[in-house]
Amino acid sequence: KELSTELALFTISGSKQTFEDLNQQEEKQQREKIELDTQLDTSEAQLQELKLNSLDREKGLADAQKQLNEKVTLILQYENDKKVSNEKLTHLKEKETTLSVLLTQDKINLITTQEQLKIIDEDRFNEENLLVKLENQLIELKVILDETGKKHDRLKSDLHRLTSEAQGIQLSLHESEKSLAVTQTRKESLQKEIDRLTKDTGERNIEHDELNIISESSRKLKDEKETEQNVLLQKEENLSHEIIRLDEDLKKYTEEVITEGRKLDAKQNEFNLTKSLVENLEGYPESLRYLRKNSPSAGRAPLLSEILNCQTDYKSALENFLDPFMNYFVIDNIEEASRAINLLSEASKGRANFFILKNFESTPSPESVNIENCIPALSILDIENKYQNLCNSLLRNVYIVTENQDSTPYLQNENSTTIFISKNGKYCRTKLSLSGGSVGLFDGKRIGRAKHLENLSSEIGLLSLKLEQTKAYRDQIQNQLQQSKQNKEKLTFDKNRLQQEVNKLTHDFSSVRNKAEHLFSSIENNKTIIDGLFEQLHSIDATLQQNNLSFQEHFDQLRSEYEIITGKLTGLQHEFNTVTEALNLQNSDCNQHNINCIQQKNKITSLVRDHAYKTSLHETLSKNILNNSVEVDQIHIRIRELLESSTDFDSQLIQLYTEKETLDVAVNVVETEYFKTRGFIDELESQIRNIRHRREQSDQIALAIREKTTELKIQLNSLKERLNVEFNIDINNILERDPSPDINEDELREKVNKQKYQLDNYGPINPMAIEAFNEINERHTFIITQKEDLTRAKESLLKTIEEIELTAKDNFMNAFTKIRENFIMVFRSLFTQDDDCDLVLMDPSDPTESDVQIIAKPKGKRPLSISQLSGGEKTLTATALLFGIYLLKPAPFCIFDEVDAPLDDMNIDKFNNIIRKFSSDSQFIIITHNKRTMASTDILYGITMIEQGVTQVVPVDLSEMAEA
Repeated sequence: KELSTELALFTISGSKQTFEDLNQQEEKQQREKIELDTQLDTSEAQLQELKLNSLDREKGLADAQKQLNEKVTLILQYENDKKVSNEKLTHLKEKETTLSVLLTQDKINLITTQEQLKIIDEDRFNEENLLVKLENQLIELKVILDETGKKHDRLKSDLHRLTSEAQGIQLSLHESEKSLAVTQTRKESLQKEIDRLTKDTGERNIEHDELNIISESSRKLKDEKETEQNVLLQKEENLSHEIIRLDEDLKKYTEEVITEGRKLDAKQNEFNLTKSLVENLEGYPESLRYLRKNSPSAGRAPLLSEILNCQTDYKSALENFLDPFMNYFVIDNIEEASRAINLLSEASKGRANFFILKNFESTPSPESVNIENCIPALSILDIENKYQNLCNSLLRNVYIVTENQDSTPYLQNENSTTIFISKNGKYCRTKLSLSGGSVGLFDGKRIGRAKHLENLSSEIGLLSLKLEQTKAYRDQIQNQLQQSKQNKEKLTFDKNRLQQEVNKLTHDFSSVRNKAEHLFSSIENNKTIIDGLFEQLHSIDATLQQNNLSFQEHFDQLRSEYEIITGKLTGLQHEFNTVTEALNLQNSDCNQHNINCIQQKNKITSLVRDHAYKTSLHETLSKNILNNSVEVDQIHIRIRELLESSTDFDSQLIQLYTEKETLDVAVNVVETEYFKTRGFIDELESQIRNIRHRREQSDQIALAIREKTTELKIQLNSLKERLNVEFNIDINNILERDPSPDINEDELREKVNKQKYQLDNYGPINPMAIEAFNEINERHTFIITQKEDLTRAKESLLKTIEEIELTAKDNFMNAFTKIRENFIMVFRSLFTQDDDCDLVLMDPSDPTESDVQIIAKPKGKRPLSISQLSGGEKTLTATALLFGIYLLKPAPFCIFDEVDAPLDDMNIDKFNNIIRKFSSDSQFIIITHNKRTMASTDILYGITMIEQGVTQVVPVDLSEMAEA
């Protein structure tokens, strides 16, 4: 009690200091958390604003794509209508041939059914007469069987009673003999145990002295290993802190690499798109593209839109004013312009316009006039000197209104020779005219493409250099982290090795000490046991002399009673066997007659069922013949109507193709602006992720501090309860005391553990320890054998699993390849042959666990995600994938529940055509509300509710519907 109390003082003293440190750390983490929350709120507000701008751009992109999709849908509708007439005609001819064959077969089956009905009636009459005879014979056999069964039960009861009496007498004989034998065996066992314990006591005295010597040696070696282990623990803790720091740096640089990579990709995509527009002159007349490729002079000459450059805010205003001249070539002399025009005339490639620079050499520089809220258009231009005179001529007396732009039309009243254009491009006021209107989304995009391309190229170079530097820093930190982890693994290995050695030495020391103490206790106990065994031996000798005569008389009386009952049992058993044989024979005859009766009834039931089936078949065949005849006549009429009609769509398709190309160019430009905005959003989202990551780290540290505090409280509470339960000490009475400075805590703890261990291990001596050891040893041998069997079984199972995985991978890849081919085939049959689709494994190295990416790009679309497809396109894509899987192993029947609900009429026809195509292998059950789908089915059923909670199936005659 004194030692445990002193040890508790050490624990309480250390806990006080730990509490203070943990409270300071928790306050620090709380302040850091508040700062991070403030940064996070600010960044999220900026992100929300950017996302609102992105939604506006995305809406514009969606509108443009919607116009393009509508145009593509119209083209597809015209193309599809050309195919529908021929497909309907082919379908009607096939249906006519099928119905003719069915009519012939139904007439033959009708005659055969009538003959079979007559034969069934005759067989039924004969079989019913035979059943009556069999039932009468069965009743007579059951009466005889009941009488024999009653006699059998009476004999069985008597036999059971005599058998129980004989078994009771025999059991009494065995118990008496067993009691005598046990007493004699016990006497012999006691004598052997006395001899064994005497010998064992002498051997244990010798072993006890040897163990005391070994115990002292083990204790010294254990102390040396524990000192070495503490040094390694300190090194391992230092390495762990270093690894955590490097890991945080690695995450930081990895996120920077990802962020810089996204920026570089965005700039590269913008550069490639702008370069494509510049090189291919997309959106410009065909004559300009022809001259750029085939004329040496015009191929080098820039367009007016390419030499101009200014701030983004003024591009829309200048482009709207200079729109008539934006496609003019800027060329040095009239000869080069003449050669280019002749080239266009010879090739019949349209017209082109040219500015001749020599004609503008004498153009004087304009004088600028200060006009309120206006700036000269020439002052915002950034152009080369050689084009300055050209710009002076075009923009002389042109001013841009920057403030109060709605007053632009009225400024001409005060400055009659000046041209005013509003900064937003809404108005353009000249001396004699006023022009303007809404500003398009793509206005201002043609000016300065070449300059913008140079700026993008330099930005890409800087971003690439920065990305490489960041990657180099990341790789350097990753190498340092790997080296630190290797060093930690080596230290951990050495620490574990030392820990095993310390544990082994501790175990050896404790084992030796305990064994010595146990031997001493065993010696004392053996002496006490030997004295008790001698007293038991004398008591057994006296009991054997008294009971030897009474046992013999009891044995003779029991044997006489057993012989009398055995004779009665023999006679009764013979009579019981005779009755049992007769009962079995009669029961077998009765069962056989019963089986014959059941078989006869089944035969009659089968004839009745066949008669009903043939009658129903006769009615069905008659009705089918009538219905099919009427349907064949209707098909003849529809075939004549289809042969008389045709449609020509070539002129409409040519016009639609031209409009579609124009819309493609518009969508490309809108996409460029949209992706630029998305790049800004990604950059801000990355900053928010960094702040959240730091916030989560702060929360984790705070949680760890709270866990340490809770753990310390639990330890103190456990100490309080232990002191109260074991020693009846209230911890509040010793809180203010300090531990004695003269006492070492480790030595005190060792003394407490030693005394507690000794108290826990005191217990009674087991005299049957040797027998228990032998049993445990046999059990150990058995378990080792079982372990070896399990090891062999594990190796076999692992090999089997590997074979299964290889087989599963091969089967999966074969199935995936076939499904992919089927998906592409069905998708193009539902859309057009020019549409693009595919199934792609995201992780080809592990196909069975890989995600599958579905790619669907209808003709004329560039969807960024599946959400940008229309509802009908999504449904057709899902249907194509479904049939791709279905074709791998066609099912007997398929059920579709309102699959055609999102589809328009054109896509409904595509869906019905593919159902008709696969109906030769499977039966399709379609739940639908669509009239086109109903009209294309072979059999139609309607479901109606005649009253609340009661539904009824109503068949519909499709031939009558066609007539109506």
